[in-house]
Amino acid sequence: MRGTPEDANTQPKGTEGTAAAFLLRKQEEFFRMNSQPQVLRALNDTSASAARSERAQRLSVKWLRIIGICLIVLTVLALGAMLALTRTVVMPIVAGIVIGLIMGPLGDRARRYKVPPGLTYTVLVVGFSAGLMVLASSLMPALDTFSTLVPQIKERLASLSSHFAQGFGAANLFSGAASLSFSGIDQATVIDWAGRAVSLLTPALSQLLIFLFTLILFLAGRDEIRRSVTMSVKGREKRLMLLKTYSNVENRLTDYFVVVSFVNLVLAGLVGLSFFILDVPGPMRWAMMVFLLNFLPVVGPLMIKGALVIYALLFAPTLFDGLMPLLVFFALSLVEANLVTPRVVGTRMTLNPLLVFISVIFWTWLWGFPGAFLAMPFLAIASAVHAEYGKERGPFLPG
Repeated sequence: MRGTPEDANTQPKGTEGTAAAFLLRKQEEFFRMNSQPQVLRALNDTSASAARSERAQRLSVKWLRIIGICLIVLTVLALGAMLALTRTVVMPIVAGIVIGLIMGPLGDRARRYKVPPGLTYTVLVVGFSAGLMVLASSLMPALDTFSTLVPQIKERLASLSSHFAQGFGAANLFSGAASLSFSGIDQATVIDWAGRAVSLLTPALSQLLIFLFTLILFLAGRDEIRRSVTMSVKGREKRLMLLKTYSNVENRLTDYFVVVSFVNLVLAGLVGLSFFILDVPGPMRWAMMVFLLNFLPVVGPLMIKGALVIYALLFAPTLFDGLMPLLVFFALSLVEANLVTPRVVGTRMTLNPLLVFISVIFWTWLWGFPGAFLAMPFLAIASAVHAEYGKERGPFLPG
């Protein structure tokens, strides 16, 4: 018979004590088993394995970052090598695209005054080509002038070296070195230099044609190119963002170079007028050189000052006649760089002088003299793109 609850309640107390003792023994056995060295060792091995796995994961992430940086460096080196090897074709194409980006918004602005963009682009391209031809035609006679002045340069350099070396007791050494440095330069040597210059102009003419055709075709298909670039990404928001960035890059680039061109034109006019008053030979050539080289911040004015120092030492009739042009240009350049340009351009396209110097040196080494003039547009484009995409990240807070 089954026991009733009353029977269960009336069980002897010895039975309850036996069950409690049994549970106590099981509990002691459980704790004794868990305190065995094998169990503790297993727990320690599990913790050590987890720590090793975490360290291995961190190490793998670190190596992945290193590999990524190495791949980026190798990609940049490969790209630089490709640009250097294909400079004859790539450089004029890139130059045409960059100049097209600068000229493009001018057609849109002329359209507001009911001027067809095609007419605006035609005037700009013809004017740009005419400027290049005038520049080349004005600089070519410099070789003929240099050939006629070789004896005068030899005599002037020997005189300057002797005067400079008198205080060091080495006048014969300096004058001998000066005469040796120019002893092999005669009219035949200058003619040979002119022949080499002509041989260098042959590929330059082909590059000029590539540049002009690229510029014309880019301006003709500008709207289609912008549409293709915009449709290259998916998503309406991304397309709108890319279109906005493309337009802002064009406008900022155009505004910057239009203002800088106007400032350089005024500076070149003042330099040409001042040099004409000071009776400096070739004031128009000096003005053209100032207009072109002043597109290179920091580097361009230094090159002009170096040319003026050479003129003062080798070509000027007296030291006063040589120093006056240098002082005039120094004063005009100081006012332009510190007062006019910052006030007119503002802080929208202000570039770090160190970045400007490195960019000019790099692109000059890679693509020669044309690369020096493309260095500033490249920096301006990079600055405009960074201004569009970098402003969404917010300020950087250290720590």
